[in-house]
Amino acid sequence: MDKTKLLTINEAAKLLQVHPETLRRWDNNGRLRAIKVNERGDRKYQEEDILHMLNRPILDSKQPTPFIRFRHGTPILVDPDIQNSISTFLEAYKQHGENVFRILIKDIADGSGYGIHPDSTWHQAIKELFDSYRDWDNPHKPEIFKKLIEIFEVLVLDTNIEKVWEKVNILINQNIEIISGWEYSHLRKFAEEEKIVRDKDGSYYMMESGSRVEVIGTKTLEENKFEYVNDSINRDYGNVGLLLKFIEMLFISLDYKQNPQNYRTELQYALSEADSNTWFLHGQWRVNSPYELIPIAWHPRSCYTDLEWLKAESTALLSTKCKASEDVTPQIIMTDETFHQFQEAFKGYPLQYEVSLETDILLGSDAFEKTPPEIYIDFSGRKIRWINGTKYVFPSLIVPSKDSEYQDAREIVNNFISALVFSEKTSIRVAWGAACPVKFQPLIRQPRFTVFLGISKHILGLLSEPKTQREWDAMSYYKEAVNTQSPYYKYLCFYNVIKLAFLKKISNDEDNKKTDDWINNQTLKNDVSALLERLKANKKSLSEYLRHEGGRDAISHVGTLTQKGTYSTLKPDNFGDRKKIEEIIPIVEELATKVIESGMLSETS
Repeated sequence: MDKTKLLTINEAAKLLQVHPETLRRWDNNGRLRAIKVNERGDRKYQEEDILHMLNRPILDSKQPTPFIRFRHGTPILVDPDIQNSISTFLEAYKQHGENVFRILIKDIADGSGYGIHPDSTWHQAIKELFDSYRDWDNPHKPEIFKKLIEIFEVLVLDTNIEKVWEKVNILINQNIEIISGWEYSHLRKFAEEEKIVRDKDGSYYMMESGSRVEVIGTKTLEENKFEYVNDSINRDYGNVGLLLKFIEMLFISLDYKQNPQNYRTELQYALSEADSNTWFLHGQWRVNSPYELIPIAWHPRSCYTDLEWLKAESTALLSTKCKASEDVTPQIIMTDETFHQFQEAFKGYPLQYEVSLETDILLGSDAFEKTPPEIYIDFSGRKIRWINGTKYVFPSLIVPSKDSEYQDAREIVNNFISALVFSEKTSIRVAWGAACPVKFQPLIRQPRFTVFLGISKHILGLLSEPKTQREWDAMSYYKEAVNTQSPYYKYLCFYNVIKLAFLKKISNDEDNKKTDDWINNQTLKNDVSALLERLKANKKSLSEYLRHEGGRDAISHVGTLTQKGTYSTLKPDNFGDRKKIEEIIPIVEELATKVIESGMLSETS
């Protein structure tokens, strides 16, 4: 090529794989000067300058490096002296604490929007590690950061990789409960409370009044600990895994200085970024092809430069640390009063059916009173036992039974949930169900992640009022509507509640005229004035719209319908259709509530 050749701005931009506007900015800020030609001042670029830029980083590094970044498609080689960046970070952290990153991390200031300056690359990577703890809602962050600082101090003690890893691996293992989050997790607290034991045959049990009681749905403290910490080590965004990723990059930088012959020039360790976002702790080796960087599963010859090997080392130490103790003696709290209530409720019933419920409800939670740990409720001729959930586990519902198939107990569970969902208008789902001989200790304890909704004892009394089969059917549809995430299924379930009130006695199908008259005569709390105006302009009633083009038929059919006009059915992935159905869900919910609360479904109505 003729290196004296002048290129147009478009030709130069194509070679550099940047936008022409970027070249204009670079000319203005002095990064890449153009030659102005003719009276208009058109920019021309010497081909020699373009070739030079293609073969060097935007900002010169002090020495060769395997690390590379790309900003708007332009390569930036990164100085591999990570230990120096760690040292400057530690020194600044002593003075400024968590505000250190505002001081150390500089903007690239190239006129192309916000970005991280190449000199701040490794400080930004450290910030990513610290930021992985930012969302933790606990007061223990200072203790976590203190342990991280201790680990970073070990990372700069020596350039001998093997010695550094030997020391830092021990330090990580000693503090693994803290830096993984296990020390502050609800799973740890739950496991310590339950004190589950694993038998040699793999079954799990706890002790109750000197007797062994088998349990399901949970594990021993040490098993839960291992699973939690192992996840933090091996998950892509796990806290310990991110720390090991940073250590991998440090070891690559040290090994590269000591053994550059082991690194192929066709490969580069690419650090990801886009505009103001960086993912430096998710960098990986890539093949530098003529067209793009292609990810590749490669690592240098040293095992210390392989993230998977580092993770395996940490996991191996963890498995030894989490060996279960065999002399655990759980303590079960049982008072004379609670045991007497239990005996009275289950007297004459040899079996029990139990479900764990995904709900935020606390039963018996009256204002200004302490929520009881459990409560017995008269329902369908039996005393059913509700054990309130805690911050760590979902509640359990236990029903006494004489039927070894548990059909009667299942029906009572379903009816009770339906009544409770209708009463409180909140979702309740069965997470797990199991049956066993009568026992005081609940069989299932399902971990939870949410808060609570208190319900007074007065409401529980209303739930127990006698109901007809049609009322139970209506509540079951209402429960399905509240529990589902699908607006289409939600609508159909609410509409079915309305239909139940207008079934013909002989044919048992819906009396459409009675349904329409009732809907059109209701005064609704929801503001439907805009919808009614639109319907009035099209000479349609609310009941027609809910049954046909806006609701039931349009949801339950496909294609084009011709009842009461020609209209298309509603499609789940069509934004306009979804918006239309979400507009009328509050209307059918209010109508369904009126049907149940008004007594329209009682046999005497």
